[in-house]
Amino acid sequence: MAPLEPAIWADLLEEIEDCDVQCARTQRKEWLKSAVDKVFVSDFITAALCLGMLDTVVWIRSDLPGIGRYNGPPPGRYKARVEWNLWTADGEVVFEELCLRQLEVLEVFPATELTGIMEHEELDSCTEVEDGAAEKELLLYRDFTLTVGTLFQALSRLQRGIWTADSMLRGPHRAWILDVDLDTFSTYDPALRLLQEANFSQSFVDTASSLLNTNSACSQPIDDSEGTKRLIGCGCLSSRLDEVEDYRAALLQNLSHLPATLRAAPHHHRLQLFLEGLDGCEVDPSAAQLLANLSVEEAERWRWVLETALQEGLDDDLAKSMLEGAMGVHHVSRWEATRHLEAFNGLLRHFALVQPPEAVTISRSRSPRFNRYLPESLWPAVEHEVMAALTQLEGDKRAHARSILTCSRALRS
Repeated sequence: MAPLEPAIWADLLEEIEDCDVQCARTQRKEWLKSAVDKVFVSDFITAALCLGMLDTVVWIRSDLPGIGRYNGPPPGRYKARVEWNLWTADGEVVFEELCLRQLEVLEVFPATELTGIMEHEELDSCTEVEDGAAEKELLLYRDFTLTVGTLFQALSRLQRGIWTADSMLRGPHRAWILDVDLDTFSTYDPALRLLQEANFSQSFVDTASSLLNTNSACSQPIDDSEGTKRLIGCGCLSSRLDEVEDYRAALLQNLSHLPATLRAAPHHHRLQLFLEGLDGCEVDPSAAQLLANLSVEEAERWRWVLETALQEGLDDDLAKSMLEGAMGVHHVSRWEATRHLEAFNGLLRHFALVQPPEAVTISRSRSPRFNRYLPESLWPAVEHEVMAALTQLEGDKRAHARSILTCSRALRS
């Protein structure tokens, strides 16, 4: 989780300061775009913690399938600290930052409760430098508690009485924020959308993803924290640690041309050409025949899918779907969105008469490609239902007293 660095605003603020009224009229949209690219919802939360407006953060994260990396700590409960640090060298200010530091792990949720197998980022975001390179002055710090979990991890613990609203917040009268990833309501795999747009049947997609799964012949058991056996991919993509983005792009580029290459080659050379195109990846050899049997028109559609994924930044999604055995989140499904919304309502009801949040934030990723897990056709329905739930919560609060509820309308911003 990246620290909030005030210095990233310096150039933009200087540009605004030097601009007259006429200039502002022409530059306003560019300024807005530049500002949006610099802001995360986590910046808003970090600043609120630093100002003492919050004691507790409850982060409801998404639960996507397959093998991947999540931009946050593993599901659990943590004692943490927000720090405002000033770094100097030779008497000069180098930079200042608002950052997070993990102090203690209070509870770890079983990894088996997640749909996929995820690597996670550290909660710590504070800069560390070599001794003597710079000096840190801690200007301000505030401690807080953080709960990270999927919607159903949190709700099931409340329903079963493992938690109460008070225990989840670690005491009454806590000022807290409920931060919900829009991916919580995920109903779609954007890579599958490309294949559907190219008129490939579900049967073909299922067969191709099975034969091209780079993890299917290369899995090894590991022990998780509870001592149960799980499988983690050790194929050419899942196990790769260095330069994986370039390697993945090159592999997809090779695959985009393979049908035409294989169709033009003599039968006895096809398998060799196929293996060369995979650049050391291990898959089912039958995939060579599947791709070679595509017609000229089908091969062109196949090439369009892979090249479009690369151009639109969906190469990671497509690689997981087609090459790492993680086919699809869900199809476009209003029922699936409704199921998640009902669970969201249930979560709010547990807090309505105990200690409602100071704020609820629900925001899309700043990267457009991640937003496609919830298709645009369902955005209005999700926003309407979420706002209705928050309106009901507001009514419950008036009957009970205290605090102000705000909702981030980031679903439309």
